[in-house]
Amino acid sequence: MTRAYSLGNSPPEKLARNTRVDELVFLQGDSADAVFYIQSGKVKLMVVSKSGKEAVVAILPQNSFFGEGCLAGQPLRMDRASSDQKSTIVRVEKQAMVALLHQDPEFAEQFLAYLLSRNIRMEADLVDHLSTRARNAWPVFSCLWPTLAKTRRRYRSSRG
Repeated sequence: MTRAYSLGNSPPEKLARNTRVDELVFLQGDSADAVFYIQSGKVKLMVVSKSGKEAVVAILPQNSFFGEGCLAGQPLRMDRASSDQKSTIVRVEKQAMVALLHQDPEFAEQFLAYLLSRNIRMEADLVDHLSTRARNAWPVFSCLWPTLAKTRRRYRSSRG
């Protein structure tokens, strides 16, 4: 079961957007200027290689965050996000998310724990996939790990 998160003093309904099945949230290569939170529904993250091959990176359930690469200085989206079912998605501008992380240490700790646990799950899934299927899929996903490492370093440095 996933945990619901409070996004500070901003009423989620003012930031929320209802999406249809397969509706795009952002495209690979778009400006990375916000973090997203899934209030309800599911979101699919996909990457497209230079040769045009598509790969599903994750299908995120309700109470998940995505698009957090902007917090690590990522200027462009590394993946494409679309709703996998009717969803309610909250957009939190990068500056608002940074302020929330600085102002609310409990939320910052929970957000970091969420990111780390999601990374562990994705890494385990990737290892499983590579060990049973296509070992040549690794280059498609290698771009994700530096983003998490930068996020962890920035979080640690901001905590003193």
